[in-house]
Amino acid sequence: MRAAVFKERGLIQVEEVPRPRPGPGQALLRVRFCGICGSDLRAYEAGRAQAGAVMGHEMSGVIAELAPGVEGWKVGDRVTPSPFKPCQTCASCLSGMQNLCRNTSVLGEGPPGGFAEYVVVDSAQMFPTPEGVTDEEGATAEPLGVGLRGVRLSGMRVGDSVLVTGAGPIGLMALQCAKAGGASQAFVAEPSPVRAAIAEKLGGDVVLDPRSADVRREVRKATRVGANVVFECSGTAAGARTAISCVRAGGLVMILGIGESLDFSFGELARREIGVKGVMGYWEEFPMGIELMRQKRVRNLELISEAVPLDEVQNAFQQLLRERSKLKVLVAP
Repeated sequence: MRAAVFKERGLIQVEEVPRPRPGPGQALLRVRFCGICGSDLRAYEAGRAQAGAVMGHEMSGVIAELAPGVEGWKVGDRVTPSPFKPCQTCASCLSGMQNLCRNTSVLGEGPPGGFAEYVVVDSAQMFPTPEGVTDEEGATAEPLGVGLRGVRLSGMRVGDSVLVTGAGPIGLMALQCAKAGGASQAFVAEPSPVRAAIAEKLGGDVVLDPRSADVRREVRKATRVGANVVFECSGTAAGARTAISCVRAGGLVMILGIGESLDFSFGELARREIGVKGVMGYWEEFPMGIELMRQKRVRNLELISEAVPLDEVQNAFQQLLRERSKLKVLVAP
């Protein structure tokens, strides 16, 4: 089969590799689409991926082969696999926080991922792709899970005002989940005109360019006191500073973006009793997000900038690093 193989920093090549076979409890999927994630870009740019690795963890597929004894599935079923395989025995897993498992196995970060024609996954990682949900939408379930977990962990209540800093895929998912959860006002801070326009389509009541607008002033003018909850999804120090400045006293900042080191004052957090909480991945939010897609309560297709064939993976990575206007690029092996 053909797969996009990481060779070295800034270089991925499509090669012929052996087609994997499913072991006990596993299935072989024919990959339909696999999204390029920000973590893939960072590993590619910094050379952090292992030479010879096949990256890609945001995927949808069709069952091509089942190992003997795997029940409840059949060849031809459309599935959306979660990339995480927690150990289920560590303290985090036993506490119901499988997303924090230190022993977790992640497709594309050990086991070969979805930038290939076929991938092997454990049957426990598979969820059916419902009727009415396209394979393209299925490949966006992973960032949806992150955005949904951020909203659920925030304890946001109906009627709360929210701010999303950074309208990338995760930010746009968090925006939609917050609106679905009853946010009365949703502000978005995003410098890219393309991303800002999509944020308006997906429920942003006030979308601001932080390069030209005083986001803090606009949020406080509309809310008087600041946003109840801020979802920091840009992964930038500037985004974090905006988040802290815009949240109300006693409010909460959720950190969903992982990127630059954050440099805010702990003194300000104490004086204004601001809470800051991190978000890492998801667990039960993954199938919840798929159900939200089935119910059409979130819109995912607007997030997909394009789908490219496997041969164009190298070029797609380079373009995403150059062009902030692009959102989610899918690879169709």
